[in-house]
Amino acid sequence: MGRKRRRAIESNKIAAEGFLAIVLVLGLPCPNSAIAAQLTIAAATDSKESLAQTNQQFERRSYNAVDIERAAAAYKRGQAYFSAGQFHKAVDDYSTAIEILERYKGLDDYKGEFYFNRGLAYDRLGQLQKAVNDYTLCLARSPGYIRAYNNRAVANYKLRRYSDAIADANSYLKDDQQHPEMYAIRGLAQIDMGNRQGIVDLKIAAGMGHKLAQDALRQAGIQW
Repeated sequence: MGRKRRRAIESNKIAAEGFLAIVLVLGLPCPNSAIAAQLTIAAATDSKESLAQTNQQFERRSYNAVDIERAAAAYKRGQAYFSAGQFHKAVDDYSTAIEILERYKGLDDYKGEFYFNRGLAYDRLGQLQKAVNDYTLCLARSPGYIRAYNNRAVANYKLRRYSDAIADANSYLKDDQQHPEMYAIRGLAQIDMGNRQGIVDLKIAAGMGHKLAQDALRQAGIQW
């Protein structure tokens, strides 16, 4: 692929992501002209590339403005349903937004956000395995989304997957050592696995004001 083509693809990918950000944050309608058909298409083809190759790149890289607007609208309504406690409806709208965005390469930070919020809705519905699945998909799209480690750690603990809960807590604590919830989850998981080293983590969490850790230690007659 020529240098000009690579620059055009990257530039148009940024344009698509920027457009989605504008729609999500400001709720603006989709322009009827400038982005009417698609947001990106590669620059003129290199002579060595076949028409078939060019068509594949078009299908892989083009962003349809109507799709982007529909995904943003579905996501925003999903957020409203979530805030209203209507989690089933929130899941449906998040799913619509995800299905649209997954047609396209890129936009991974938005996909990660959408999967995270659908996972949170599943969490509220008590559908913990589906929540875990979505937090995992969030991290696959956006590895820096550390809140997904937090929520997946809690869900795994509730599912009695203590080793997985500890692994998620460790991943979270690599980036943020000031979060008592993760020390509490890691400590409780260790204790449930028969490892009294978990008391150390519970003491850390309790010292940071985590009530569950404080209650657990108090019931065991342990000072922190």
